[in-house]
Amino acid sequence: MKTLLINGSPRGEKSGTLRLARALCEGLGDGAEEVVLADADIKPCRGCFSCWGETAGKCVISDGMEDILEKILSADTIIESYPLYFCGMTGIMKTFADRILPLTLPYMGKPMPGSGRAFVRLRYGDLMKKKKLVVISTCGYGETGGMFDSLREQYDAVCGKDGYIGLFVPQGELLKIDALEPQIRRHLKKFTEAGRELASTRDISRETRRILSEPMLPARAYEYIALARWGNAGQ
Repeated sequence: MKTLLINGSPRGEKSGTLRLARALCEGLGDGAEEVVLADADIKPCRGCFSCWGETAGKCVISDGMEDILEKILSADTIIESYPLYFCGMTGIMKTFADRILPLTLPYMGKPMPGSGRAFVRLRYGDLMKKKKLVVISTCGYGETGGMFDSLREQYDAVCGKDGYIGLFVPQGELLKIDALEPQIRRHLKKFTEAGRELASTRDISRETRRILSEPMLPARAYEYIALARWGNAGQ
């Protein structure tokens, strides 16, 4: 099996979320190939929709996205890793997401499907259906409740509710605090175990997803750390 890890954090190698994604890849055990979007030459989508018409399946922009799309088509598991900054994707991740358009088929005017089905239809349907998409995103908030709703809606529309594995994690800022390394290692171990589960079953159970979304520290402890970091800046 071939895994592609897409790092959508502006921090690149310094990304805390990337530590979780790499721990998951360790459990998968297939030597994931990494793409760092912060270092890639990816221009914004022009909205010309030529990839739906004249150049069907191919973007008119010649840049680093050409190579990334080829990697996506050849991968069995695709892991998207990035932090949640302002209730949605990072800027570079959204640019990447917009440039995925060539992998979709034209919209033919039909009503939005219900029952959790995807709104878009994928090009190379049989090939794409065999792939697993895992989304790992952390936020700086103490819990995930409500914070990832808009992000979930976007993935639900593109992939369908059961078309991806969403791992949404609170207290992401803790992943950069050296003094918390023992707690961080325990947290990373859970992601490695989840990677083994994914390798074995090609899925991550709802219970495992719930465990991975649990806060690393109790709420009061996290409030104390946040206060120490921001101080009067939050007043």
